[in-house]
Amino acid sequence: MKALLDFIPLIAFFIAARYNGILAAAGALLVATIIVYAIHFIRQKGKFDKQQWVVLLLTILFCGGTLLLRDDIYLRWKSPIINGIFALTLFVSAAINKPLMQLAMKEVFTLTLSGWKKLTVAWALFFCPNGCTTLYHSVHNVR
Repeated sequence: MKALLDFIPLIAFFIAARYNGILAAAGALLVATIIVYAIHFIRQKGKFDKQQWVVLLLTILFCGGTLLLRDDIYLRWKSPIINGIFALTLFVSAAINKPLMQLAMKEVFTLTLSGWKKLTVAWALFFCPNGCTTLYHSVHNVR
């Protein structure tokens, strides 16, 4: 259910962008994210994990900046920054022997510390090309 809810802001963004442009899409993303995270907040008994705080705060910051200044550069920088933060956090957690993927998936997998570190690094490596690709598209304004 959580994963399905997390797609709602993206769907709202793409529908609004298709029919009303990027500023409307930023507004739709912002409103949908706040609604979805309010639902998460209630369902999680008043708590967010760190990833949820990062996504929520960066969405408010970048969508808010886009809407206030009427410039989509702020919205275009959101994704590379989030992907970079996730990659860096995962790399650091593996380097200090506290792999974050163990916290997230300990009920799904039973791994050794070495296995958790490898899985964490693999996820970090997943976020690197995502961040680089969105950064390239942001800088070169590729649509």
